[in-house]
Amino acid sequence: MDELYLSVLKQAIVDDTAGQLLMDLLSIITVTFEPVSINTIGAFLPDNDQIDNFVQDLSGVLTAGGPDRPIKVLHPTFREFLLSNPQRTKGFSVNPSEAHARIAIACINILEKALRYDILHVEGPDNPFPHNFTVEGLEKLIVKHTTGAILYASNYWAHHVAESDLPDELWSKVLSFLSEKFLNWVELMSWRGGILTCIDGLSRVRLKAKNELLGNSNSLKHDLLVIQHAHQFLVRHQALLRESALQAYFMALFFTPKDSPMFDSYRRRHQSQLRNISTSHTVQWGNYMALGRHGDYIEQLLFSADGSRLMSLDNDGVLYVWDTTTGALVTAPAGNKKFAVPDIIGAVDCTFSLDGKLFAFATFQWQLHIRYSHNGEQAFPPLIHTRSEGSLVYSYVALSPKRAVLAEPQAVWILDLESGQEMQHLTIDYEGEVAVLDVAISPDSRTLVYIGKQSHLDRAIVWNLERREVIATFDMEAASIPYRAVVAFSNDSARVAIGAFYAATKLYNSTSMDEITTLMEDIQFRGEKLVTFCPRNLYLATGSSENPSVIIWGQELGNKVATLEGHTSGVVSISFSSDGERIASISTDQTVRVWNVSSGEPLESIFTGYLGDIRRCALSSDWTKLIAATAGNELHLYDLIAEQSGESAQGKHAEPPGVGVVFTASVTGKILARSFAHFRGDRQMGVRLWETKTGKNLGMLDTGPHSVAGIAISPDDRLIVISMWSRTDLLIWDLDTRTKVQELDSQREGLEGLVFSSNSKVLAAWTFGHILVCDLDSSKFVYKTIEGFENFLALSPDGTRFAGIRNTTLFVRDIASGVELLASGEGFYKGPCTFHPDGNLLAIVFHSQIALIQVQQDSLQLLSKIRRGSPWMWSPTPDEHLSFSPDGQYLACSFECWYITSLSGILYTGNSPPASFTNPGSQRHSFLACHDGWVYSSYPPYPLFPIPSEIKTTGGMSKELSWYAHGETLVLWNESGQPIVIDCAPMLARARQQG
Repeated sequence: MDELYLSVLKQAIVDDTAGQLLMDLLSIITVTFEPVSINTIGAFLPDNDQIDNFVQDLSGVLTAGGPDRPIKVLHPTFREFLLSNPQRTKGFSVNPSEAHARIAIACINILEKALRYDILHVEGPDNPFPHNFTVEGLEKLIVKHTTGAILYASNYWAHHVAESDLPDELWSKVLSFLSEKFLNWVELMSWRGGILTCIDGLSRVRLKAKNELLGNSNSLKHDLLVIQHAHQFLVRHQALLRESALQAYFMALFFTPKDSPMFDSYRRRHQSQLRNISTSHTVQWGNYMALGRHGDYIEQLLFSADGSRLMSLDNDGVLYVWDTTTGALVTAPAGNKKFAVPDIIGAVDCTFSLDGKLFAFATFQWQLHIRYSHNGEQAFPPLIHTRSEGSLVYSYVALSPKRAVLAEPQAVWILDLESGQEMQHLTIDYEGEVAVLDVAISPDSRTLVYIGKQSHLDRAIVWNLERREVIATFDMEAASIPYRAVVAFSNDSARVAIGAFYAATKLYNSTSMDEITTLMEDIQFRGEKLVTFCPRNLYLATGSSENPSVIIWGQELGNKVATLEGHTSGVVSISFSSDGERIASISTDQTVRVWNVSSGEPLESIFTGYLGDIRRCALSSDWTKLIAATAGNELHLYDLIAEQSGESAQGKHAEPPGVGVVFTASVTGKILARSFAHFRGDRQMGVRLWETKTGKNLGMLDTGPHSVAGIAISPDDRLIVISMWSRTDLLIWDLDTRTKVQELDSQREGLEGLVFSSNSKVLAAWTFGHILVCDLDSSKFVYKTIEGFENFLALSPDGTRFAGIRNTTLFVRDIASGVELLASGEGFYKGPCTFHPDGNLLAIVFHSQIALIQVQQDSLQLLSKIRRGSPWMWSPTPDEHLSFSPDGQYLACSFECWYITSLSGILYTGNSPPASFTNPGSQRHSFLACHDGWVYSSYPPYPLFPIPSEIKTTGGMSKELSWYAHGETLVLWNESGQPIVIDCAPMLARARQQG
């Protein structure tokens, strides 16, 4: 074949200049990542006018059907021949590194000429930042405004860079391209559904530059920071960029670090877009890769055996598999699907195979799916069984090297991983309703443990799979809620640990099921229990989310080896080093600690500083990567090799930040307040204050070791009152001096509801079922719930009356006289409620309506019911706000508004909010709202902007976005509990002009 190839190549050279032109063509055909056309090669080689002739002369080894059809190599040995040594090819060898460099430069040249803002011409005055999936004929627009060469170059320029030796000319082109055309490239790739390709390509460039560019000069550090920021931009904003291409120039660009060598020039260039929004928040990118954010509490975090893949599963059943090198999603929507629809939904349990090559997940529908870890593609047809109608019982999954297991309430199904065929079915001998708590199979595939909950007992059943017989059954005390149980096998399959939430965890011989020792008593180790076996089969370690200690045990005899102490709160992760000589633990005190296994002596940590407010963590088996799930359900991936080599000087925080879930604002909109909690040895808690307009920190109010239950600011901005979960005192502070002026003993803890009257003289406080009212002038409680079950609704403007609900009966009580007025004939439930400014009209939200109730001298009369708008606007949430305008002419709820007549309400439809709500000095109801990741206005009705994932932050474990709006100012909270103040006035003004 070599002689044939040489003959074909030599006859294509017709003169002295043809040799180099031919080699340029062969270089492209040899190393491109997909076949390219004659026209594309012509774009790569604009000075070569002999491409058509060469392709015809090489018809013996190449095929091309036309100028726009890809050229294909007829036999793979031709490419192998060209890439071999010069002696063999007689001078026709292609140097792959040099070829990749030349193609990379050609790709960048093409993109520099072609790319521009809004390349598809889709931006319109009524829709400046459209969702990708709403653009009609998107594929046709891409074909119309691009070429094959542009599409290839946008896909692969970075990959060609990564395959080269980074010559100086190319490196200069890369930096110039990133500085001038990066956002244009991201826009085009977003339209094409190729953000993952961008992430993968830049990740390769980042790693190549890090390994190839040696030295420690300031210019080199600058260059590497440019690449790092470009990559972080894509990873952090990948959800946003998949959804809306033009957001690359707006929200994604806005939330980049100031003084960034990568983005400062872009911010100046796109100031016309960015001036529509302002914030006092300073964006800082920590030394971690922000993978993305789940919409609900993250239940599971798992690394594959080699650490190259990460699985994250949340309480909503959304499962993602991430590439830990690039930060890209392996399981991601294709094309231009809306990102809000994940690839895997309805999952309830997941696991990797021991070698990490496969991952499996069980679904709510009792299905077992097995996929390849490297690409997320299906490995075997799913194992499907019918779930009982109306059943809320989940299924669980387990993998061994040879078997896959799906555990259902009444059966266990076993799949052979070599054939993909169902091979065993084990029946669970339970009566009645059963909840599966866990299942596990030993690494040698011989033993299976199933744990299920029935009534007040958790039952473990152990099978020998070779003999298909039950070898042990035992019952454990059960929790009232079916919490996940504990089952863990040693690597050699000789030992198994079994336990439940309220039951002791014990170590057994997995062959005989003889008990060896009790590892964790139920009283000492409540909460989520952890059992981890040492890779060398010498030790195991135990811990709990509600206990700061870690205990090391001998695996053979079950003897206690050491108790490791140092954490100040519960442990969420335990991991042995691969050599079994060290052990690392991660705690909700935000630290990572390391000990010597045999001696129990503390060692230098693999991670310095603090992780932030975390809920779940995991270490890769080689301790090179650490994943942390924050309180806001965002995933932060740390490179521990960089940490230990000094590239990363410390962890995310030098001091442990504390984020509280209670926040409020003054009715004037001038002051923000939010609780905080530091879970260190001193357990410091309290309330932080900020100026709303600027975000300026105004200091903090310390409540010592007591967590905050409620906060309220007086309407005159003079006082702030704080209640606590573990104290009955109400603490009142002077906001001007930040000094405590009063402590009122309410004789009741946990008063999470607090509100002042309009004149700031009366304070109402409540918790579930109980109401208290205090006259602040006399410091006396003038009303306390004596009996029954009452829920507070609203305080009248003058503080003389309040509305509440007893069972489902609405009542209004005169505080001084004790006279109560009752509403009859309607069943009401606790929801947003407010008094009219004159105190004689009450509005209360229930279901999809708002009831207007006249407060008469001797009764409450229902006047009318106002029907609300779309369903998402009338699901009661803590962020929902109901208020009358100061003149009483209008009623607003969320971002709907009605003109109030004598009997009812008429929907307001103006282009601007009613003047009653916007007059200076009035209590400004806001007509902004956050929904489904976007900020909306209702006057005019307009989608303003999407919310970047880094600030889609939740309060506690709730999946609701924490936000506050006053007039045309919106406040969001980042995951450290800091306010992000956004002035939406310029954008609203622009929208009204267009309206």
